[in-house]
Order: sequence, then C-alpha cells, then structure tokens
Amino acid sequence: MTDSIMFHEGNRRLQDQFESRRIADRLENFARTEFTPDNRAFIERAPYFFLATADAEGRPDCSFKGGMPGS
Repeated sequence: MTDSIMFHEGNRRLQDQFESRRIADRLENFARTEFTPDNRAFIERAPYFFLATADAEGRPDCSFKGGMPGS
C-alpha cells in the first residue's frame, strides 16, 4: 500500500526510478480535500483560478474559473 493520498504504487515506482519522489511529496503538500477560510479569501480576490480534481479512478479534471473578484 502506498503512503500517499495522490500517488499509487506505480506512480511511486516511477518517481523512484526518475528520482522525482521528493518533488511529488512537495506537490502533495498542496493537495486539499476542502477549502479553508484563507483559501476562500484568496480565491475571492483572484480574477481567475484553475480547480483540479480527480475521481476515485484517478481520472483528472481541471477547470478554469474566472470573472471579476467577488462575482
């Protein structure tokens, strides 16, 4: 079993092979399961942002969200 919420064993093998596990672990620190009040404030001030998710099968989706702040 993997020690990661984002990467499965196959991902981890490739990370080890290409010496990228450290950066993958760093990226995992940015993963969120819900927005905090600080996240919400940041998003409300932004003219746009990208929301990336993955389903239970690991299929990713990335959506552009834009508009005037607060609208």
